[in-house]
Amino acid sequence: MEKITFKQVKTVAQGRWGSILSSIAGQDMHDAIERGPNRHGICPIHSGEKPFRVFKDVETTGGCICSQCGAFTDGFAFLQELNNWSSSEVLSEVATHLGLKDSSNVITVLPPRKIIKVDEITPEEIERRKRSIQKLWKGSLPMDEKGAEPMMRYLLNRGIKHPNVIPRSALRMALSHGYYDDEKFISNYSTMLAPVLDPKGVCVAIHRTYITFKGQKAPVECPKKLFTKGTSLKGAAIRLFSATEEMGVSEGIETALAVNQMNGMSVWPCISAALLRQVVLPKIVKRLHIWADKDLSLAGQEAAEALSEIQYERGVEVTIHLPEQDIPEGRKSIDWLDIHNELQQKSKMPRLRKTG
Repeated sequence: MEKITFKQVKTVAQGRWGSILSSIAGQDMHDAIERGPNRHGICPIHSGEKPFRVFKDVETTGGCICSQCGAFTDGFAFLQELNNWSSSEVLSEVATHLGLKDSSNVITVLPPRKIIKVDEITPEEIERRKRSIQKLWKGSLPMDEKGAEPMMRYLLNRGIKHPNVIPRSALRMALSHGYYDDEKFISNYSTMLAPVLDPKGVCVAIHRTYITFKGQKAPVECPKKLFTKGTSLKGAAIRLFSATEEMGVSEGIETALAVNQMNGMSVWPCISAALLRQVVLPKIVKRLHIWADKDLSLAGQEAAEALSEIQYERGVEVTIHLPEQDIPEGRKSIDWLDIHNELQQKSKMPRLRKTG
């Protein structure tokens, strides 16, 4: 009998990750594995439609990627993110699935399967991505410059009446940026760009929203994507506004802008429920408002609760704001952008005159 180790469980898991993930992560992951690496589907983490796919070597590594939640180089990292497990918890769960006998923190190691070397993101690749991100950002336009009209139209179409109040450094627009489905080039589109900054203020990714000239989402499978350096996104957020003692966080960019338009609050979008629950805020923040999405899957609500517990422990006063309205039939969620637009629509309705 040997003490359980990560290396042992990883060795036994190679070639079996499809079964492991299908069993532990549920139906969405099972469907993704059945579809294969070249087709997108629902992300098991945040339940968003069609931004998720598994890697070609998923059976060997368990690797997968979501355009919102980021890339996971192996199944351990994915399951930790999915279930908010510690490293010891995910190790125990995978070992149990594999039938490794566990008693008093020891297991019997089964004969290892053939080990296949897997390509990992190298320092050179990280540096290459960093340069590409810098080039994309430097070649883009501030939202108030001529040529950036598609982005202004997009925000107006989404219900953001006064996009000109957004700091110039927060959002920019690429005039023409390539959209790829896996590695296949589809077309060039105007693209709204937002830098994703880690807790130290270092850009670790660019959030991209592909749009048409008329300001609509581009007619592609995943109009919103992340371009990452290949490093961790843990703790990161899009810093649309300066941090203040009392501020808010949300999932989406448009949701954050909607809240700002409703009450003037500085709000940082965190891209997804998975990243919302682990965002790291500056020490200046004393009162935090979490503008949560209301999801049928409960992903938004659970992420808000998880973040609030972390912030309470740090002495931050937390308020969770959840839409009171029911989720409309046929939809999977409702957020504060929906509420903002609903309020705007009601304000436009003519008042009925009293008669008699």
